[in-house]
Amino acid sequence: MNITIVDVMDAELVELFYKIYSGAFDPVAPLAAARHVLTYAEFAEEMADERIEKHIVWNEVGEPIALATYTRELDSITWVSPAFYARRFPEHFRRNAIVYMGYSLVHPAHQGKGVMSVLLEDTIATVRAVDGVGVFDVCQYNDERHIGYLHKMIEERGMGSIMKIDVQTFYACTFNDTASYVNRETAAAVPA
Repeated sequence: MNITIVDVMDAELVELFYKIYSGAFDPVAPLAAARHVLTYAEFAEEMADERIEKHIVWNEVGEPIALATYTRELDSITWVSPAFYARRFPEHFRRNAIVYMGYSLVHPAHQGKGVMSVLLEDTIATVRAVDGVGVFDVCQYNDERHIGYLHKMIEERGMGSIMKIDVQTFYACTFNDTASYVNRETAAAVPA
């Protein structure tokens, strides 16, 4: 296996990796409160954004089998707040050494064959190359099922540590008939 890094992915690869991406993330879509699946157009836009590195893993016969994305241009990811990271990691931010790790995808036919280990080594090399901090986001469903494994693997091998830096919590409210800030008969606001 070898890895190539491209700034802009060609259309054929975008199509291939979108199929893998949607296959991986579609099952999570109804399990996460935030939208976790980019449309094809959004995915293609990221693959054309030169600020986002695309690391492509190729098998021995030259077929693309995995993809990971990274960027140090935090404003290239629409849901990321650069100001949060500037406050949380000021020294890394000043050096442009915060690496947002977008997603890692492995073709289903190559899962369980060591490709994720190759991607993890690539992630480590990418973050360490800038003496940086790698950051990523994950929904609660994946956090409970997969991130624990990642914690264990990284910490048990003495490779580093992972810490939770923020949580977004979604709530749902229902109201009974007596709950109102508006008087229903006069439609006037009830004084506080």
